Amino acid sequence: MIKKVILVVILLVLASSVFFLFQVPKKSLYAEDSKIIIEGLLLSDKSEVSSKLSGKIEKILKKEGDFVHEGDVLFVLETKELLAKKKQAEAGIRASENDVKKADTAYQFEIEKTNENIRMAEEGVNVAESDLQNAKTKVDMIKSGARKQEIAQLEEAVKASESTYKTAELTYQRIKNLADDGVIAEQKADEAKMAYDRAKSGFEVAKQKLSLAKEGARKEEIKMAEELINKASSGYEVAKQKLELAKSAQKGVDIAKITLDNAQEKLNASKATLDEINAYLESSVVKSPISGRISNVYSKKGEIISAGYSVMSIAEIDNYWAEVYIDENIFSHHKIGDRVSVEIPALGKTYIGKISTVNSTGDFATKRSSTERGSYDIKSVKVRIDFDEKIEEIADGLTARVILDK
Repeated sequence: MIKKVILVVILLVLASSVFFLFQVPKKSLYAEDSKIIIEGLLLSDKSEVSSKLSGKIEKILKKEGDFVHEGDVLFVLETKELLAKKKQAEAGIRASENDVKKADTAYQFEIEKTNENIRMAEEGVNVAESDLQNAKTKVDMIKSGARKQEIAQLEEAVKASESTYKTAELTYQRIKNLADDGVIAEQKADEAKMAYDRAKSGFEVAKQKLSLAKEGARKEEIKMAEELINKASSGYEVAKQKLELAKSAQKGVDIAKITLDNAQEKLNASKATLDEINAYLESSVVKSPISGRISNVYSKKGEIISAGYSVMSIAEIDNYWAEVYIDENIFSHHKIGDRVSVEIPALGKTYIGKISTVNSTGDFATKRSSTERGSYDIKSVKVRIDFDEKIEEIADGLTARVILDK
């Protein structure tokens, strides 16, 4: 039993050692005279490049180490399905456009038809109203009798016909006497008699017209005129009803307008679908968000990726900094803003920089023995050092040796 416990303890110790071996960042700490040198890393800003869409990578145009400018195409996704959907959307737009044209034609036709019916009905009302007014005027004239001017004209006609009658009578007597004496033929007397009879008849008719004009219209004439009023009034009411019916046909126009609006909305929806598909097609071509160097490529051609999955990373080469983890008992002699030297072995140069940020929470800890009876933890803090001058283009992740005063 004791052996088993010892074995478990040994395994736990080994596991803890492996854990700290991989968790604690690689660093070295050694002294040169009055200086302490701590190894860190040379880093730069990175952009992780991913696609807004899920899909299969059709081609990758850049490899690790390539320099890219902002806007350069990095990789492309397959778009077969999107292109098929685009054709469907375009066909839907064409169909919707035809529907809009048909609906608009029907709408315009309904407007023209309704306006024409209203116009004709209004004309009918105007004509019926005019007929009614004429009938009323005629009845008023019949009831009021002939005007003075008409009576004066009839009196003049009576006088003229009387003069013609008397002349014809004298002429007939003279010719008849001559015919009785054998001076002229009987035929002349007959002709004179006919002229006399016509003149007499005309004289009688003229007197009758004058008498009727002075006496006024008969009851039968007034009744007939009033019947004309009733007929015209009925026609007027019918004309107004037709006008109301023509105006109520506006509902047909409203229905045609609704049909047109629905067709237009459907067309707008089809266009919105096409715009969305075009946006997806544009997103299938992934471009570089910044200028820099490809530091990592995580995927390959033919691989299916999810939206937001990082396919590659780009290191911004215009802004390098050094990152180191420093034991807190060493960093206690320094503060943000202090100038320090940083050696870059890969360049064979040393640069001056300043401490810009410090992660005050210890990221790592090492246990140091202080006495035989106890121990305490010494934590490491993450420190960022920005350089005073621009470092030439190199790959990030190289060693940066930070030189601190003891």
